[in-house]
Amino acid sequence: IYLERFPIFKACFSANGEEVLATSTHSKVLYVYDMLAGKLIPVHQVRGLKEKIVRSFEVSPDGSFLLINGIAGYLHLLAMKTKELIGSMKINGRVAASTFSSDSKKVYASSGDGEVYVWDVNSRKCLNRFVDEGSLYGLSIATSRNGQYVACGLKLGKLLVYISLPPFANWSLGGKF
Repeated sequence: IYLERFPIFKACFSANGEEVLATSTHSKVLYVYDMLAGKLIPVHQVRGLKEKIVRSFEVSPDGSFLLINGIAGYLHLLAMKTKELIGSMKINGRVAASTFSSDSKKVYASSGDGEVYVWDVNSRKCLNRFVDEGSLYGLSIATSRNGQYVACGLKLGKLLVYISLPPFANWSLGGKF
């Protein structure tokens, strides 16, 4: 597959492996390659999405959702099947990284201001927010399969691991690496 004048920023398989999604460093187009049909499908415009550039995105583990990290603190939730906008969530600052929980029911977002946000996917309401200790700028975020841990990778080379304390609403620093 060759995409002319489309330097790839990120490429990712869909959860079922039937599609490959790709974004560029300077375009709002999302390319979808249908592996079964052997067809390349450009998604030029998502109705309601006003982003000038689409770069960073995440696919939910259950294959239902596509999450686009927008500018100005926006996270846009799309239906994976139709690529239509379901709704948006807003954090303070810039979105540095995002991920889904293993059950696809929550979204975790790390802000450029050093905070981590936990969102409910269905209601798109913020469930929790905590300070990423010592973070001046997070680069990555990941959750454990059981949902008990959140790992935040920082620009300074640190990895901070947080543990969820019962009733799973409070987060505490579990370790620094």
